[in-house]
Amino acid sequence: MGMDPISFGSTLACAMELFEAGLITLKETEGVDLSFGNVDAMVEMTRKTGLREGIGNKLALGSYRLANSYGHPELSMTVKKQEIPAYDPRGIQGIGLEYATCNRGGCHVKGYTIAVEVLGCGAKLDPHATLDKPYWVKLFQDLTAAIDASGGCIFGTFGMGGDNYSAMLSALTELPTPRRTT
Repeated sequence: MGMDPISFGSTLACAMELFEAGLITLKETEGVDLSFGNVDAMVEMTRKTGLREGIGNKLALGSYRLANSYGHPELSMTVKKQEIPAYDPRGIQGIGLEYATCNRGGCHVKGYTIAVEVLGCGAKLDPHATLDKPYWVKLFQDLTAAIDASGGCIFGTFGMGGDNYSAMLSALTELPTPRRTT
């Protein structure tokens, strides 16, 4: 149905929060109980949103517009009005700085500090510490921009390093692979 699962999941959670606060009514949901944990309601709201039926038309606008339409924009878990993904910035300081400085807002793929803060890929940083996080966020944002500009995919970085990308670009452009200097 063309929905982003991160944005829609957050929007659905926002709708459930609004429902449990009594701001969205059973009348608006056409009898669908939007209480947290109601799996059947989640499936039905996904269908309604994809088809823009009833309250699904409001959900299709995203969590910020949904919450704002009920006078409670603070119930939308967004940065720059984009829903945040699975990584909570309160517990992972680098990704919090990434969300704040990313031109897209709550986006984890434009500076994936989760690699070093949670997964320990290449380095292992304390997710709760703030020291040196600006350096790492900028490094990851620059790396992501370079990979995006090359036509590559950030998820390739889980198995490839800079040397691999350099060799691929060399093969594509017929320019020599730069030599490392130490």
